[in-house]
Amino acid sequence: MLILGIHDGHTGTACLLNNGEILGMVSEERFTQTKNKGGFPINAIKWLLNDNRIKGDDIDSIAFPGYLAPILEVTSHDRHRHRRISKLSKIIPNKIIMSKTLTNSFIKSQKQKREKLDDYNNEFNELELDKNKAEFIEHHIAHAATAYFLDSNYKFDKKTLVFTLDGSGDGLSATVSIGYKNKLKRIKKIHSFNSLGMIYSRTTAFLGMKPLEHEYKLMGMAPYAPDFLSEKAYNVFKKYIKLDKAGLSFENISGLYGNAMLKKMKEDLFLQRFDGIAAGLQKITEELAIKWIFNWIKETGINEIAVAGGVFMNVKLNMLLHESEKIKNVFFMPSCGDESIALGAALMVHVNKNENHNCTIPNLENLYFGPEYSDEYILNVLKKSNKFLFDKFDDINSEVVKLLADNKIVARMNGKMEFGARSLGNRSILSNPKNYDIVSKINRAIKMRDFWMPFAPSILESGIDKYLISRRDNIKAPFMIVGFETTDLGREEIKAGIHQSDFTCRPQIVEEKTNPEYYDLLKKFEIETGISGVLNTSFNIHGYPIVNSPEEALWTMENSDLDALQMGNYLVTKK
Repeated sequence: MLILGIHDGHTGTACLLNNGEILGMVSEERFTQTKNKGGFPINAIKWLLNDNRIKGDDIDSIAFPGYLAPILEVTSHDRHRHRRISKLSKIIPNKIIMSKTLTNSFIKSQKQKREKLDDYNNEFNELELDKNKAEFIEHHIAHAATAYFLDSNYKFDKKTLVFTLDGSGDGLSATVSIGYKNKLKRIKKIHSFNSLGMIYSRTTAFLGMKPLEHEYKLMGMAPYAPDFLSEKAYNVFKKYIKLDKAGLSFENISGLYGNAMLKKMKEDLFLQRFDGIAAGLQKITEELAIKWIFNWIKETGINEIAVAGGVFMNVKLNMLLHESEKIKNVFFMPSCGDESIALGAALMVHVNKNENHNCTIPNLENLYFGPEYSDEYILNVLKKSNKFLFDKFDDINSEVVKLLADNKIVARMNGKMEFGARSLGNRSILSNPKNYDIVSKINRAIKMRDFWMPFAPSILESGIDKYLISRRDNIKAPFMIVGFETTDLGREEIKAGIHQSDFTCRPQIVEEKTNPEYYDLLKKFEIETGISGVLNTSFNIHGYPIVNSPEEALWTMENSDLDALQMGNYLVTKK
């Protein structure tokens, strides 16, 4: 059964499943080169159909995550719904605002409008898709499905406590479910009015950055703040949100909703320093989210957990969960923001269509689900340009390793493009992680990003004990979704790939079976230098998505100071 998953909101994404197996998954931004491109992902769908040699009418079901019309931008401060709810909260008890009757009636009316899909008539006709095959999955069910069904610790008859936590989706900001025998039984839902994630995104906007995109910058800045500045901002945020008396839900005590909070933030955080605000926000987020999860573990007696939703893109929060002795196993859905709910919706439809949910879903071993380009295609692109020199090598990895050992900065475009927010070796910029001086060059001449932001390492399994500190054995961290403390040797040999204030890192641990070509490169670099990893940052210029095609790779090289570019088996330099 072929199921097409379509997320048409912020960061539009499409995926294709065949009997539960992921055939491909990619975000629209990779074809338009407009970061976080929202809306109907027509180019992504075209690629999926063409790459798998199928037509639109071959699709059995079309899965849409979300009952409400998707949000394409969140930068507007004049959101009528946010202002209305904020005003009502001053005169009407919050219980009425968040009542099932009001919330469900609003969602039901919006769902009925959305199910018609009238806005996409042209796209459906062009793609030969049948609107009657469309099915809608609630936003947070889609998030929960990615966490539960793709859990690396999954067992059919094992109970898993599944948490979702984000800004807002279909009137909710968080849920708790029990996953068991391919079914998700929801035991708690938390209204969008009580959103922890929304406070994080609105603080991002308050600090002059893009909400739903630049939250990672606040997380990166937080460790630099002195305690007295962190505490000052933390005490402000304590007046915005807390846990309820039972400790099982979040409670908005500011009386404000969404963008309406910005005006209050301007008053409450006036003249507070940027790093202190970031640190106070990070502290309240970690504190409340962890207590919330621990309380539910105590409430249910289940200590195997899986998590998804945009808040869990926070690798520092994830590090604390990963290292907690209260949790037996934890799975973090990689790239777990809304870009992955197209997959969650498709998985849910797949399971629902199998009798008694009795079906299997392959483990999520990697995220290499995007386009790849042959050496023949790459050569044709190179021949069209007169700005580059290039050679083909039988052992391209050895050539790249020589450059990395010589402290050169090399971009790598090889194999299938990775899905999601993290570069995982196939669309990456690589360098020697021992040379910290290289960080300023990458930031200044290539990435052009904020000076305080750390880079990350790709390391071999042989580097785990050398560089990472963890209470857990047999660490699996292939997706750069969880942070780790580092050893003294790690702070020496991979110093350019760790945070320079708290010396943590968010590594990609590379196994041979998941990416043999990239593993071979790292292994050769280890033999050459004794270092069991490389600095890995996404192959893009700041403000642009990760590159997809050879054409985009050459444009990025032309407009930056990369020393070399690997495309397939070709090594490219500037004339």
